Amino acid sequence: MGLINLETLLKDPTNQDIQDLTVEYLLKANEIKPYDVNALKALAKYYTLIDDALQLDRVNLLLNQLTVK
Repeated sequence: MGLINLETLLKDPTNQDIQDLTVEYLLKANEIKPYDVNALKALAKYYTLIDDALQLDRVNLLLNQLTVK
């Protein structure tokens, strides 16, 4: 659901209802699987869209740790 809402939000970034649902579902997915790369990438895209540099840095740091081999 988070990815579907994220796609909708990308088309209409000013829609606060969709923004609220998007972050709710993405955070829930991250809570269930905190090291899932796809969920983290979706969160990074969301934080980029809403311009939340602090959270984006946190997610990118974790992504870098998970994807560096």
